[in-house]
Amino acid sequence: MKDRKKIYKAALLAVFCLLSGILYSCRPKEEAGWESVPGALEGDKTVQSSESSSAELQETADPLQAETESPEPVQMFVYVCGAVVSPGVYTVDADTRIFEAIEAAGGVTKDAAEEYLNLAQPVTDGQKILVPTQEEARELEHSGIQGLPQDAAEEEQDGLVNINTAGEDLLMTLPGIGASKAQSIITYREVHGNFKTVEELKKIEGIKEGVFNKIKDLIRVK
Repeated sequence: MKDRKKIYKAALLAVFCLLSGILYSCRPKEEAGWESVPGALEGDKTVQSSESSSAELQETADPLQAETESPEPVQMFVYVCGAVVSPGVYTVDADTRIFEAIEAAGGVTKDAAEEYLNLAQPVTDGQKILVPTQEEARELEHSGIQGLPQDAAEEEQDGLVNINTAGEDLLMTLPGIGASKAQSIITYREVHGNFKTVEELKKIEGIKEGVFNKIKDLIRVK
């Protein structure tokens, strides 16, 4: 009798274990890993948030860095010559004045007529700054050239002679214009003012159609 009870209990226990195993294996798979999903999602959000913050910091830093970087000044080349200590071509900044370019060339010599120049004038790229001596300045004034000596240099650059500013020597470089005609041109503009057109040059005695046709393409008014 006792043996039957033991067998009966063992059978019940086996059936119970079997049913428990079947019920556990039949649970939905989603339930088994349900608690781990929110944690994984939360971790992804944390990573994405960290990457976004890093990108925002980088974007914010770039404009600040760009603002602190100062642009390099534009540089130009000028030729300083004449009555200066060290004539030559010098590299200067875009906002340089004539007196600073002369200082770069070592300053003026003792016989320089620096008062003939507008020392406060800004320089331009490729400009020729000629500092005359006292004797050269007197000759320039006597020849009728008004303003800076580089006015003549500008006329040479474009190949045309400005008959409103050119002195006697420059006018004499024109074909058919000798010393007397050059002086007549200077006298005419002193009396009547600057030429309005190049054709007005024909009003000067000795400059007729033939001479004018030779020089009309070589002169200008300004």
